[in-house]
Amino acid sequence: SLQDELNRNILEGLLQFIRKCSSTFRHNADDWVSRMRASEIPTAALVLGVNVPDHDMTFQSLCELLQQSVTPHVASLQAKECGALKHLMQRVLERLMGTAVSVDDDEEEEEEDGGGRPGTTQPRRRGANCTLAALCEWYEHKTRKSSTPGKKRSSADEDEPQRPPIVIIFKDLEAFNPRVLQDFILIC
Repeated sequence: SLQDELNRNILEGLLQFIRKCSSTFRHNADDWVSRMRASEIPTAALVLGVNVPDHDMTFQSLCELLQQSVTPHVASLQAKECGALKHLMQRVLERLMGTAVSVDDDEEEEEEDGGGRPGTTQPRRRGANCTLAALCEWYEHKTRKSSTPGKKRSSADEDEPQRPPIVIIFKDLEAFNPRVLQDFILIC
């Protein structure tokens, strides 16, 4: 159908944009202009309209295509689960790392360690810390550890390991708290 063809063209355009941004960062790291642009976050907007009932299917297709052809590091978020910056960071890390991530709340810590009573501390299993440093450490480990076997690399790529981009999708961007988004962008 015409709608399917339009969706396919739009998604392919997004994939090409992400590939181009990723390869620009990888190949021109010594170029002055590229170093200046390193402080920019490549951004694409996909506006689907308000009356389209299959937004979830479109975003699911986009996530799958990204994971298959560009990067395994894709996090898809909704505003209702990211009311504060710490929750947004927690969701990003959980989706990317595939593990529980702890948010440092004093109340939660007191409950987990026995309420602060002496001698009642219990061993607790905590997830990764909810920080950008934890994400960076995880990414460094993942990209250092994993090389893509079976794929041929050009001689220019031999020196440097593949570093696929991290893609974060805000499904309902207009519903996010602007302050939360602003703070997230500033720390990235």
